[in-house]
Amino acid sequence: MKISYKWALAVVPFLFMACDDKLNEPEINIATSGDDVQFSVAKAPESRTVYQDQWDEVTSQAIYWGNYIDGKDEFINIYCPNTARGFAKYKVNLKEGESSSVAGTVVKTAEAGIQWGNPAEPHTFYAFYPADKAGTTLSGGNTIRATVETGQSPLSYKMKTNSDGFDKLESLTSFNTYNSTEYKDNSVTNNVAKTLYGMPDMDAAVMVARRTMTADEFGQPVPLQFNVLADVLDITLNGPITPNTLGGNANPEAGTEGIAADFIQIQAVTIEVVNVVAGVDVQDYEIDDSTPISGSFDLNMSEDAAGTTAMVSNVSGNASVQLQTSMTEGNGVYYPTLFVRGTTGNDLDHLRLRAFLIPGQITSNTLSKLRIHLQTNCGEFYQMLNDDPNFASGKLYPVKLGYFETRGYDFDLAAWVGQLDPDIYISELSIPGAWHAANSDFQGTADLQTMYNHGVRAFEVHTKNGTTLMKYGDFNSEFDLATATENFEEPFINYSGSSYSASNVTNPTVSGTGTTETGETWTVNGQSYNCRRIVTATCTVTETRDELSYIVPKFWLRLYRTTDKNETEPLSTAIINLAKIMNPDGLMFVEFGADGANGITANYRTGKATEMTRSKDDQSVKVYQYGNRTYNYIPPTYSYEWSEVYELDEKSFDGSGIFTDDDTWTSTGVTKNLEPNGKITLRNYEAWSIAVRSCLERLSTETNTSTGKPVLYSGNLDANTTIRMVQGMVIAKVNTNDATNEYPYLWGQNTPALFSRWIGGSAGTPLTINLQWKAPVAPYGATGEPSTYLRWCFTEADNVSDLLSDNALQKRKDAIIKMNEVAAANYAGHLHRTFYESSIGGYLNKSSSAANAQELAKEMNPFLLGRITSPTRQACPLGLVFMNYVVPPAGQEDTYRSAELIRAIINNNRAFLLNREGGEVPAVQDNTNSHFSNSPGNPLK
Repeated sequence: MKISYKWALAVVPFLFMACDDKLNEPEINIATSGDDVQFSVAKAPESRTVYQDQWDEVTSQAIYWGNYIDGKDEFINIYCPNTARGFAKYKVNLKEGESSSVAGTVVKTAEAGIQWGNPAEPHTFYAFYPADKAGTTLSGGNTIRATVETGQSPLSYKMKTNSDGFDKLESLTSFNTYNSTEYKDNSVTNNVAKTLYGMPDMDAAVMVARRTMTADEFGQPVPLQFNVLADVLDITLNGPITPNTLGGNANPEAGTEGIAADFIQIQAVTIEVVNVVAGVDVQDYEIDDSTPISGSFDLNMSEDAAGTTAMVSNVSGNASVQLQTSMTEGNGVYYPTLFVRGTTGNDLDHLRLRAFLIPGQITSNTLSKLRIHLQTNCGEFYQMLNDDPNFASGKLYPVKLGYFETRGYDFDLAAWVGQLDPDIYISELSIPGAWHAANSDFQGTADLQTMYNHGVRAFEVHTKNGTTLMKYGDFNSEFDLATATENFEEPFINYSGSSYSASNVTNPTVSGTGTTETGETWTVNGQSYNCRRIVTATCTVTETRDELSYIVPKFWLRLYRTTDKNETEPLSTAIINLAKIMNPDGLMFVEFGADGANGITANYRTGKATEMTRSKDDQSVKVYQYGNRTYNYIPPTYSYEWSEVYELDEKSFDGSGIFTDDDTWTSTGVTKNLEPNGKITLRNYEAWSIAVRSCLERLSTETNTSTGKPVLYSGNLDANTTIRMVQGMVIAKVNTNDATNEYPYLWGQNTPALFSRWIGGSAGTPLTINLQWKAPVAPYGATGEPSTYLRWCFTEADNVSDLLSDNALQKRKDAIIKMNEVAAANYAGHLHRTFYESSIGGYLNKSSSAANAQELAKEMNPFLLGRITSPTRQACPLGLVFMNYVVPPAGQEDTYRSAELIRAIINNNRAFLLNREGGEVPAVQDNTNSHFSNSPGNPLK
């Protein structure tokens, strides 16, 4: 007998099977209080341990509990509120001698299972599948916390050719092999129309069994019959009837045909709850976050709640369900592929998929809020559903999509970020970027706004500081000491007058180097000597320096783009103007780098010089030993009498090799007040840091008139920051150079930017270093740091030829591939705390020029496009992808492939399920991206 699901259409009780064959003689309890309860699966073989194989196109098709993967152990949780031991986990074994799809025994997984209580009272048992998607306690005696996962990727595929039976596919490679260069099908087996069946992961199928045993049934085996509660969509995708264009990049109105493909790869299928707005295109409907269809919820398993609004409550999660369709084989990732074959019916390829939704969130009257969103290699496709009285929980609801006969929907390049799920973590994004965005050698005549309109959302800008001190908070007025009332947060520290000395010389030995000197007179400690020699000695070496600390009034410095020869417009003004065209639900990254800096002279209010010292014992150094030379008349020779007086050989001694940053300075107690209202000289990178800080302070206080928000985001930013939190604002990233521009007195304690130190060595392999919000940070740290610490993973090389020497171009390409591998491992780890920078910009031929920047773009842009669109590439976030010539010279679009590359980077945000707030977290996390690269004690993995 098949399970009935009519309860989902009306308030009808669960159907539970009891024993119908009653004997006339009195029943005898077969157990006593405290004994384990025995369970069975009611009415086998109707209760299966796998999803039903048949995919008949009928709405009443039954769904059985259990997973589809053969050999996978299946578990259920069983609850009973009527006994002290009210919860236990059980394993379901296959029935011996039967098909592997038939359930057999139910066996406890711990030493003790659920036990019988009072024999005079009834016992109600609730069973839940899958076990790991529910809590282990009951609330109110009948309610559990349950989960329907957002990601519901098929676990395997079956294939049917014409009317043949199913053939199990372990991989998709035999179905979609084609030449990735020609984009043509090379498989002779693809001449016949096929249907692929994505076998679903039943971990998302919430199922419940309920059985009350009366007092008369005390001690008897408890039969369990499961009912599906989830809403189930049976989705059919029809293959194309005409060739499509890769990336959806054909634009008939502009005369652009694009690259034709006689197939479509289905990369992801997402079911989304949206707010339908008249006059708005379907792709622009906003996600309705108030209606989660995946996530967690409270499930009342009582009979009275079945089929009512009381059954599901306290829902939280995502307004989407996503099916990632890819399969991995070796190092390759493959997608189900539908080919152009005919125009109707059996002449078409098909893909069948099933998705489970939290029950009761969508009804027959709100089905029209569901949008099916398809991510393909040919762009984005959408289809809305319609209200239908036949839609009901526990039944398969067929969803058939139209044919792929038009080019895919393109992102609106002026507002593409707003078309993504706003709960995606920003560290998971793939963002097109402009390398040296303000340098015409690398970007031609395109200005920032033109690049923005082409889809660019990340700008790497090389900058320099101005030399005129400006009034704090006002770039339009010069600094005036008489009206300056605020000071920088901490004293400015400068160091000068470092010198080394050796004292307490012990155990000198003749070094064997140098010669004995005579003919002069040396006075040491008041004693005169007329000879000396170099010896080695063990001594204490002391370094002394003056630490100059200044109280400096606050001022601003303008920050300019490096190529701004006339310094006409501060970079902050350009960013403010750019932000005005930003979509209110978008975002931008601006990365600041130093390319030339100017030292400045600033005023200080007060200052002092403190003598500081640090020492290190037992150092082997060269010293002079002093003595006197005596002339001996018989025989006529000189003799030397050496004293125990030694002096450091300043010519051969460099104390910088003795001390490290770990050697602490202490004050000698000698201080000197400096003249008040004097001048302090700030080194190049100190001045540059103040200029960057000044720019960021202006951006954080300036209101964007188009969004009503500050131009610069200044709230908290960590691994859990989402698009929603930063919408309509710019995120700053600062590359410091070394400790000289990382001191707190330069940045304060609250500069709203991501900080990491630029270090060499990333040209041939990606480096992972520390990243910190609102304060500079050293690149490497101790192992075992909390998972909330941020990381910056990057690979870049401006001078590609010099940095990589022989075969430099291939080495840069190899580094980009390695970057993909690192990001893929991090993505699998689910920590989403690593931000990425992949630069394919720079120049060739060891000379920075427009011609050499163009030569690199012609090589690297098409290369990365091929990588991103390759079906064998591992799915992962790309981070900030900086390129030369985001807007190619007129007539050379096909050479640079920039527009296609920008689209491919944007499309990557929908090619797979990005981690997002409210999404499920795997039980076991790979801490992959906790590791540093090429740092002491942390070798590159």
